Amino acid sequence: MSSFLYRVGRFAARRRWTVIVIWIAVVVGASALAGVLGNHLQSSFTVPGTQAQSALDALEQRFPQISGASAKVVAAAPSGDQISTSEELISTACENIAALDDVAAVTCPYPMAESGSTAASDGASSQISANGDMAFIAIQLSVAATDIPDSLVASVGQATAPLSDAGLTVAVSGLAASSSSGVDWTELAGMGIAYIVLA
Repeated sequence: MSSFLYRVGRFAARRRWTVIVIWIAVVVGASALAGVLGNHLQSSFTVPGTQAQSALDALEQRFPQISGASAKVVAAAPSGDQISTSEELISTACENIAALDDVAAVTCPYPMAESGSTAASDGASSQISANGDMAFIAIQLSVAATDIPDSLVASVGQATAPLSDAGLTVAVSGLAASSSSGVDWTELAGMGIAYIVLA
């Protein structure tokens, strides 16, 4: 094996320009192939016959409203303040989020003005931190995490903008749009550089 590697190394050293041209041809060919085949990536899969898949299928059939992804909007009051001073703003944000397409349910830490009660009456107090300076809004989506549209991400941002404008620190988790559907050219360029360096 060592003699084979020695011969390969000697060939690459003596005919470096030939090796570089071959690597460039390989990179161009791989890029063209990735461009043709790479736009059909799939991020969802099933494992038929397993208990977990059976449970997921049953959940989607019987409770489609909770089979989607979930997200949280966390709001923190400025240092020294209590989150309860922003109760009305948070309730309004909950209502605005609940009205969005692809949102199945919203659990608000405070009563929503239109309904007069929280979506989870007993669990609402658990959405407020022990020292009262932070609260979160729980969002249940009707779409899978891989199907979250850009428009929903933007709409949640607009619904929570008044919280930020009022001085609260706002963070959203679990709500990332799946906008990338193909192979990025920068990935291909990186692969090409790696091939050249390794040659």
